[in-house]
Amino acid sequence: MAGNTHIEIQGESWSINGSLTYAGREFNGKRIEGLLLNSRMANAVFDDSNPATRNLWAYPDTGEWDADRVHELIERAKSNTRNGAHRLLVGTSYGGGRLPDETVLRVSDFVMLHGNGVTEPQRIADMVRQTRAMPAYTPKPIKFTEDDHYDFDAPSNNYITAIREYASWGYFDAGGGAGGSSSFGDYRHGYQNVPINWSINTPRKRAFFNLTRHIAGMD
Repeated sequence: MAGNTHIEIQGESWSINGSLTYAGREFNGKRIEGLLLNSRMANAVFDDSNPATRNLWAYPDTGEWDADRVHELIERAKSNTRNGAHRLLVGTSYGGGRLPDETVLRVSDFVMLHGNGVTEPQRIADMVRQTRAMPAYTPKPIKFTEDDHYDFDAPSNNYITAIREYASWGYFDAGGGAGGSSSFGDYRHGYQNVPINWSINTPRKRAFFNLTRHIAGMD
C-alpha cells in the first residue's frame, strides 16, 4: 500500500499533508506552528576512525573513507525521486555544540544541531542565531536532533530555549549514559541503548512527554 503522508518544508517550517504542524499554536507567546517536537531514538550514519574497518566504507573513486564528503551524500540522496516529484528531505548533524560546515549547510534541506554537551540554555540560543548568521544559510528549518539535558520542570531549559528561537528540539534519553557517561541498556531507562523499553515508563520520559503535550496544547 502506498503511503499517504507527505512531509514538506515551507521556509523555516514543517508541514504534513499540506498543513503546518501545530497550526496556530503559540507557547509562552512564541510561535511553535511549523516546528517538530520529537524524540530521537536511532543511529544511522557515523564516522569510523578505526583503521581496521575504515576500508569497509571506502568511496569507489578514491578507495578511502572521507567523512568530509558527507555533503556529496546529501546531494546524492536529494537526487532520488518517486514518481518524478517527491524526493527525500536530507540533512546531517555533527557533535554536540558544533555548528554545521558551510558546505553542508548550503546543500541541506534542513539544519540538524546537537545539544549534547550543552549545559547552558543560552548556548542553545546562540547556536541557532549563529547558524542563521552563516553566509551559506538560507531560510530552512533548524532542529536539535538530540539533546540529553532535561530539567523539564524548570522555567528555562534547552527544550524551551530552542522553541523560543523557533528551532525544533529532539529528546535524547540514553538512560544512565545521559550527559556522556558510558551505559548499557537495562530495559527500563532511556530510548538509546538496547534492549529498550519503548513505553513511557520512567519519571524522565513522563516529564518530557507531559511538557510536549503542554507545549502542543494537548493537555
